[in-house]
This record gives sequence, C-alpha cells and structure tokens, in this order.
Amino acid sequence: MTPSLSGAPTMILRKQRKDGMKPLRYGIIGLGQISTKGHIPALMGMDEAHIVAVADVSADALTAAAETIGKVTIYTDYHDLLADPNVEAVLIATPNWLHKEQAVAAFDAGKHVFCEKPLGIDLEECEAILAAQRRSGKLLQVGHEMRYSKLFQTAREKVVGGLIGRVQMMVFQEFRFPLLPGWRQTGRTGGLMLEKNSHVFDLFNWFADSEPVRVVGTGGNNVNRDSPLIDNCVVTVEYANGTRATAITCLFSEYGSQPTLDIVGDRGRLIAYREDQRLVHYSRTTSEPAEWTFPKDADGLLHPAIPDEHRAFIRALRASEPILVDGESAHRTIRVALAAERAVAGDGVVDLKEENQW
Repeated sequence: MTPSLSGAPTMILRKQRKDGMKPLRYGIIGLGQISTKGHIPALMGMDEAHIVAVADVSADALTAAAETIGKVTIYTDYHDLLADPNVEAVLIATPNWLHKEQAVAAFDAGKHVFCEKPLGIDLEECEAILAAQRRSGKLLQVGHEMRYSKLFQTAREKVVGGLIGRVQMMVFQEFRFPLLPGWRQTGRTGGLMLEKNSHVFDLFNWFADSEPVRVVGTGGNNVNRDSPLIDNCVVTVEYANGTRATAITCLFSEYGSQPTLDIVGDRGRLIAYREDQRLVHYSRTTSEPAEWTFPKDADGLLHPAIPDEHRAFIRALRASEPILVDGESAHRTIRVALAAERAVAGDGVVDLKEENQW
C-alpha cells in the first residue's frame, strides 16, 4: 500500500447509516476541478457515501484533498488505489484520454466504475471499456449529469406524459466563455463535440428516444485563435422518427449565459432555462404559459446535479435500480459527437446509416 505523504498509511473512518446500510466506499482517481469543486464536496455531504482513497500524480493535489476530506488514504499511483480492498467503487475524473486505461484497469480489479464523460475519445476505447465491464460483471455509470437535474428530469417526464405531443424539434443554445485553460484547450480531448457538446447530444438522444441517422454540421474558430478548438458551431442531428435536434454553441460570449433547451412537439412547446432553473410550457391552444421553477442552491457545486448522480449510482448498487446513463447510452452519445466533429471539420454531412453505425 502506498504510504501517505507523511510516510504512514492514513487511517480510514467508517460511517454507519441509521438504516444499517454501510455507505458506498469510493476511491477517486483525479483531483482536478471536477473532483475538488464537484464530486468531493457532493460526496462529503452524503450519508450514503464515504471517500476512502484518492489518487493523483500531484503531491499538492493530494495534500489539499487530504486536508479537505480528513481521514483518507492517498496514492500517487492509481493502480495502488485499485488494489486497495477498502475501495468498492472508483470515480474516474481524469483527462479524457486516460479514461479507457483507468476504467479497464478498475473493472479488471473488480471495482464498480463511475466515469466522468466522455467514456472515451473514440469508439474503440468505448468498446474496450464495455468489454471489460462485461467481463467483470460490475456496474458502470457515466457522468452526463444533465440527465439527473430536476429541471431536465421534469421536462422528460412531461414529454413522456404527452404534454407537448410527439417531439418534432429541439434546439439547445449556449453562448458562453471559452473552455478553461489547461488540458481542455488541447486536441487530446477528442474535440469540442466530445468535451463540451456530448452533454447536449446525450440530452438529444434521451428526449428523441430514437436512432440518430444523420448529422449535419458547420463551425469554425473565428475569435479564440490561440485555441486549437473551434469556438462556434451549429450541428443538427436527425433521428429515425423524424425528430430534428440542433445544437448552437458559441465560446466567445462571457456574460449573460443562459443555456436553453427548447423542445417543440405537435401539441406544444417546453423551454428549459438551465441558469434560471425554470421550465415553461406553451400549448397550441392558449397564450397563457405554465411554469415550474426549481431550487438553484447546490452549495456552490460545479454542477448542481452531481449529488443526484451519485445517489442514483448508489441506489443502483445497493437496491439494484437501473442505471440511467449506462455504458451503452454513453457509447451512443459518443457516436453522435464523433459524427458531429467530422461534419464540422469538413464533411458537412455524416450519414450514420450508411456507415453501419446503428
């Protein structure tokens, strides 16, 4: 076992829930912003979870995490974390190109895996992870947290309930600041469609509930010339049931951001305002809208739905509930994202049926 920075193994405290169920024991690989401002504070606020180990190549990151978490075992090599018998489930929160190696190793070590999106940077990586999962018999959940927000879950319930009829069109619009500097501003992430817009394509697949058959896209780098990534795009995904879904993204609009999902059916329209946490319904028969609002307070978390992601993961393990964002759905999202990347890069149109991808 790798010693702590002080030279001795760090002691582990075990919590016990009032219902007698032991909290899920997490090991976290990767201590960047998504962990320190998202997963770690979320897990520390949950009785259902206990962080028992963390791994990172940075001694400073390990020291900071130990100070935040308290009693926790720290590792500089994630393989040592995977060998730790106290770890039941592994959270992988490292740069995109490391997900495949680490997820496969975690499954081979007999751990359940919560992997941040994207599941991999190409289809071969995704398929390798899914094969390792099948060999292990363990669970996999992927971090597309937007599916777990109350805003989008309520919108989905209303769509499934027939409030707006059959979905015909969707538009997700986001005008925002550039991606954060560092590894996200490199070509190694798989591109903007994987690193950023995979969240949007995941929502499109969920709401359309049909096979994507064609992706049309255009975009470019018009303003953020020091970045290797495009900074604006318009991408449309066409589905077998006739639904069309368009993602409009701009990365040079720092203020006034209001990511919005507009869903139009043959009987009405739903608009989800992510920043306001507000859902508005317009029917085709009356001008008076209906409106629902949801709490914004997430205790300063990077993404408000992260606690709900983990509660769902824990229920899947402890109560055998189905995984909402499993490996197959994440794989499906990556196929759309990669097709979008190709379309924007110059192909213009990518026919998924012709490529036998579905």
